[in-house]
Amino acid sequence: MTQSDTGMTWTAQRVTGWQAEARGIASAPACFVVLQTTVGPDSVTSVQYELPGGKRLQDDAAFEQWLLDRSMTGAGRLSVSVLAIREQLDSNGLVRECVLERHRGGVSGPLHGESARAAFTGQAMAVTCFKVARDGRIIEMPPMLDPFPPHKRGDLEEDGLVGDDRAALRAVGPDSIILTRRMPTSAEERLGLNAIIHLRRPDGAEIGCGVGWHGTTAFVLMAPFPRQLIRPILPETLETTIAAALKERCLVRHETRFDEHGFCVIARRRGRQALVTIRSGGHDLVVEPYLPGRMTACTADQCRWMVYVETHEARTILDSWRIGGSDDIAVLTVDPDQQAWRHVIDADGIQSELNADNNAAAAVLHRERMNRSDDDPATDRDAPANQVLLPTTLGRLRAFLKAAELLRQAGMTQGQTVSASQLVPRAALHRLRDLLEPLNLLEARFAAGAVVHLVRQADTGEISLHAFISARDELITRLREELALTRIAGALPGVPPGAPSDVQFETRFLPAVYAMEEAAHCLAMRRARTTVMHAMMVMRFGLTAIEQRFHTALPGDVPWARLMTLVRNAVGEWPELINALRRVRRVWRGTRLAPADTYTDEEAWAVLDAVASFIEVLARDGESAAA
Repeated sequence: MTQSDTGMTWTAQRVTGWQAEARGIASAPACFVVLQTTVGPDSVTSVQYELPGGKRLQDDAAFEQWLLDRSMTGAGRLSVSVLAIREQLDSNGLVRECVLERHRGGVSGPLHGESARAAFTGQAMAVTCFKVARDGRIIEMPPMLDPFPPHKRGDLEEDGLVGDDRAALRAVGPDSIILTRRMPTSAEERLGLNAIIHLRRPDGAEIGCGVGWHGTTAFVLMAPFPRQLIRPILPETLETTIAAALKERCLVRHETRFDEHGFCVIARRRGRQALVTIRSGGHDLVVEPYLPGRMTACTADQCRWMVYVETHEARTILDSWRIGGSDDIAVLTVDPDQQAWRHVIDADGIQSELNADNNAAAAVLHRERMNRSDDDPATDRDAPANQVLLPTTLGRLRAFLKAAELLRQAGMTQGQTVSASQLVPRAALHRLRDLLEPLNLLEARFAAGAVVHLVRQADTGEISLHAFISARDELITRLREELALTRIAGALPGVPPGAPSDVQFETRFLPAVYAMEEAAHCLAMRRARTTVMHAMMVMRFGLTAIEQRFHTALPGDVPWARLMTLVRNAVGEWPELINALRRVRRVWRGTRLAPADTYTDEEAWAVLDAVASFIEVLARDGESAAA
């Protein structure tokens, strides 16, 4: 009898045993074994049986003999439950693909259980899971929307922590150091994992381990598990609806949460110190005001933890919320250096996770309040459409491009190998110091403060080169995120008398400047092709300006050579404009004014830089040339 669903042949003895278990006749498993079959990056396969008591066997014959020695033959084999793990490793020795199957009687026995088969790749953000019905059919289980399972009190008992740690250290090496430990997500829990532990080996390499238990036998999966819990991902239909609502209401999106009421998005009203929550309310979205703060509906131990961090750690609690249907709460704090952190606190007041979260809505608003002087009122981003841009808009775009280039140069040595005796190179410090000027012009005060802090540590010798490189790489990521939130355009209540030509130009072509801002934000988020697409919109506005001034037609869908000829014929003697347009053509890569299929970050930067120069020429000399 063959079951096509499982790809294995069931003997009459196996079918009888399986049917007996389905009717409740077969006893529960008494012995738990883990079989791990690993295909390394060199395609060499290794087999290892992990037996109760920590004993290991290296082949199937030894396992069969082990069963015979314990009289586990015939129907008695059904008392043995085998977790078969088949994994393929990448060049770093981490899991690329993995399948876990739970069998009765041996690896060739029938599948059984609610999670009979599970498969994942890479970081295990999604797991395909199957269960066995009572009639023997293999049924795929629906995906879980809740990324955070409702863990019960006692999940992190001390004995469990010690067992997880021992299993991880045994797999990685007893001289390794445990860096972080967190609870598994729903997807990871479906694999049977009990904890995600990150360790540092003696050679300095860090590795993530998923530790699970098959009955009383531990198993370890070495995969690129993220150190922090995966951010909630909205279902596709809800994501589309919320994106439309944000655009319609002119809201700025911040974090996505999964709280006790389900998925929600925290957003900000442009230019205001006001937050809202957006969540699904049946057929419609519910948008409600949100006031961040310290929650009161928590356990006494969690309250004591919050009092402690404010009293003894000089932290300010900005926000807190319950994580899904669990007893855990998330608490957002900010330290004296204005760095925000998200803590996960269980019902017993124990911190189980700590991660930087500087882009959380409450953290952004807090920094704005702390860094704004009394004579520097908040810019109203809900300004009427007839307001014009500050004359520094193009200058701020130049500052943005300079900051982006310096960040690229600073990160060119990411991942380098260093020794403990090396000093921080002066060139690396110079690159960071050069960032201060554009960051201050962009009013990115938090980013500038972080740069000053890191440079001061390096200057005074408080930080080693290895620690400096790690801090610098994290700083580069944080700076990119803050630049993505930095506004290029400002607003004034009207055009002042005798305003410069750049103000006059930007007043008449307001959409072009906002397209510049979107291009800059995409560049900060390393969305290269999207950057070029926004730059293309800016170019079209520039061509429209030339058309209006010189009463000519400049179609944007003609080849570059034809477009250059049309512009020359239209503007006559205007060499600066022709040279600026020629520069755009050199870096554009497309045969027409349309983006190529792919761009690198450096190519996108060059395109936006060239387009900015083209617009600068129009803004500076356009009025006089037209006259």
